[in-house]
Amino acid sequence: MATLNYCGNPPKDREEAQFRFETIFQPVLKNAGFVSIARTGNNMINPKTNQIVIVTSAPSNLMIVKATEQLIRKYRKEYETPSITYLFTREISDYPEGSKLVYMAKLKKISSMNLLDGVATGMSMLPNVVSKLKNNEPFRLIA
Repeated sequence: MATLNYCGNPPKDREEAQFRFETIFQPVLKNAGFVSIARTGNNMINPKTNQIVIVTSAPSNLMIVKATEQLIRKYRKEYETPSITYLFTREISDYPEGSKLVYMAKLKKISSMNLLDGVATGMSMLPNVVSKLKNNEPFRLIA
């Protein structure tokens, strides 16, 4: 599924990202035993394995690194030492050219966080992500 380029139109980008999550990522993760953590939002947990998947489209938020650190702390307090994975649903090749370097720098910082057991980008990595989650293996699948 190609990501449409809305030229920085956040409402359209958000719509497309939510559609991608609801039609592809969420059903695959639910099939692997994950359920939504909250009524709103896309983060999911597998209660049997105590694995959490933080899901977002791309590392586009200006404060994403700090927000990720805070979210990890929150989940570590709320759930007893969960395995936490960050899943970006957008392919790197679909990042906007003007923002690609900034996105990649943020992705690199997030990927280097020791408290994350996994980091992956895009739909092309989804089968590998599910396999790694089922085997409880740490991973960095960025392409």
